[in-house]
Amino acid sequence: MPLPPSFEGRLRLPVIAAPMFLASGPEMVLACCRAGIVGSFPAKNRRTREGLDEWLTVIGEGLAAIEAGTGRPAPHFGVNLIVHRSNDVLQEELEVITRHRVPLVITSLGAVPELVGAVHDYGGLVFHDVINLRHAAKAIEAGVDGLIAVAAGAGGHTGKASPFALVNEIREVFDGALMLSGAMSTGGDVAAAQVMGADLAYLGTRFIGTAECRSPEDYKTMILDSRQRAHGMARHLVGGSWCRQHHRHSAHRRSGRQAGGGISRGAGSAAGPGACACSHTGKRTGHRRRQPMTRPQPSARADYPFFTRLHTRWDDNDIYGHLNNTVHYKLMDTAVNGWLLDHVGLDPHHGATIYLVVETGCSYFAELGYPAPVDVGLRVTRLGSSSVTYDIGLFAPGSDSAAARGSFVHVHVDRHTHRPEPIADAARSAYEALVKDG
Repeated sequence: MPLPPSFEGRLRLPVIAAPMFLASGPEMVLACCRAGIVGSFPAKNRRTREGLDEWLTVIGEGLAAIEAGTGRPAPHFGVNLIVHRSNDVLQEELEVITRHRVPLVITSLGAVPELVGAVHDYGGLVFHDVINLRHAAKAIEAGVDGLIAVAAGAGGHTGKASPFALVNEIREVFDGALMLSGAMSTGGDVAAAQVMGADLAYLGTRFIGTAECRSPEDYKTMILDSRQRAHGMARHLVGGSWCRQHHRHSAHRRSGRQAGGGISRGAGSAAGPGACACSHTGKRTGHRRRQPMTRPQPSARADYPFFTRLHTRWDDNDIYGHLNNTVHYKLMDTAVNGWLLDHVGLDPHHGATIYLVVETGCSYFAELGYPAPVDVGLRVTRLGSSSVTYDIGLFAPGSDSAAARGSFVHVHVDRHTHRPEPIADAARSAYEALVKDG
């Protein structure tokens, strides 16, 4: 799969050194670029606008010296922005990045079209962290240039999905630049990532033991001495007391015991599936009690502006005498695509635009079964620039309460490239007739 044209001729290895909280700085960025890979750092590693401006000036001058000495263009470097609403200086950080025309912006915890547009306006690229297909669909819709598949074993805001499953799912809907993150450390890991379908490997922990890393030496030693069994995933630890624990690095003993913490962004253990690169053998403190799951509630017939009745078949019932769970998904698929055929003009065989499913889900409340038909209600709960989210109710005839309630996300894509396309005006008007809050 092709990388953006501006990457051409710049890389010696297909690797991005991930931006690591409190670990990455100008020294590491320039060392990475000098070695022929993409270097990066989090904007949060500098607490002030002036500090960020200073670092970007140092990097810009360093890259110019590298290019003058080698006679060839240096690899791009990137800055990681936290796009979450808790980042109250995001706009200031973006202004500094725009002024320095940073070639690559890596966004986390939010895909915002306006931010992507601001970076594109000066010719920069945006890669976005995703941990599942739903996040990927939102990022694609926002117009990002690349996706970073944060799989199980990745550091920072880690993912839980198998890298095989995550890369395969993303590649079904996205043929742009794809990076893979998660417990990678060797050349074999990098090669495996490319074989799986990624363009670049996204490595963090591998670079903690370097001279250019800003982490304290005892922390580096602890990382080098650790093994997979010494690592775990910290839950609900973002900022605050967690960061203070990191600064108390004297608590990091060679034995591997410590009070908590780790590297916050991209520094998961290359040895194992932890979300941070520190040992967690003592008591776990500072964790919030897990909240009980809230069971979804059945929707009402009145919630849906459109209904179609579908007949069940003899073999739809399973050994327990009711519709098998997979049949519910077939009914949803049939109802949605039937509505598209009648109201949007879907041409599944020859149309220039096709609609790919990127996410489905279903909750079950009561039994349905052959030979009774099923009334399927449709409504649109979100209408994006290229995606549509449906709420689908499956009802027994005469019942006002859904026996099952599903969700269904379609993305409009070009038939040949499978790249997202804006929803046409006529189709959007048809969808708007289904929009109903619930």
